[in-house]
Amino acid sequence: MMDIGSIPVIMPVGGRGTRAYEVTGDHIPKHLIDSGNGHPVLGTVCRALQSLGFRRLIFCVGHHRDQIMRYVTEESWAPVPETSYEFVAEETPLGVDGAVLNAMHRCGLRGDAMIVMGDAILPWAAAAELCRYHLLMQPEITLGTTSVVTKWTSDVGRIVVENDTSRLIGCYPRDCNPIVPVPGSANLTSAGTMCVSVASYVELIHSFRNATGYDGHEISLRDQILPWAVKESFCDIRAYDLGGEVLDLGIPTNIRHIQNRGL
Repeated sequence: MMDIGSIPVIMPVGGRGTRAYEVTGDHIPKHLIDSGNGHPVLGTVCRALQSLGFRRLIFCVGHHRDQIMRYVTEESWAPVPETSYEFVAEETPLGVDGAVLNAMHRCGLRGDAMIVMGDAILPWAAAAELCRYHLLMQPEITLGTTSVVTKWTSDVGRIVVENDTSRLIGCYPRDCNPIVPVPGSANLTSAGTMCVSVASYVELIHSFRNATGYDGHEISLRDQILPWAVKESFCDIRAYDLGGEVLDLGIPTNIRHIQNRGL
């Protein structure tokens, strides 16, 4: 078993959460909604990560940052004393991957890192195995995916993976409908988590910008960069099937679902 305690977890929690306004009214961040188990969603995520052995958490904060920072610094979510945390603020919206890139730079990260959405519920033990797979196999990026689809699953089938090698061979942005997979491949669903070589992740984003001329602040690996990277065969990107239900809590129906289940 590989020790994952030294792997930093970068957690984007700075988005506006507009899809969840029906529940939040934009008075609180969606990450602090009660998850039905006595803890906010963010606390549930952080406790799960600690139980797996992760010890360094980096929060990318933006909208409603004061509430997020106040909750984290109270440390009621941290049952493991040696857990450390840092905040990296974005002054203008950067998108998920822009925020991650900013955190990598500001925190001086090297080696490998894990990226976990602060508003997603995962099969957590499998997420730890994703990290260990990445450390063992050493691709440049390992995408968390799932083959388990329920009525609560969103963005289904947009990650196309070669069966024999687990290599990414296709990626559909959110505004494109996936087609039936080619023989020897499977259409999986993004789990909103990944492990990356920091140097490779940074190089991929910069190369995408240089090749396409894209100069916007907000960056999305899933919607913008991965389709380009597959087309250009830019780097070694693998997928790891978590094999369990993944819940995106940016959607009101999914929020009510976890509250009813008491996750």
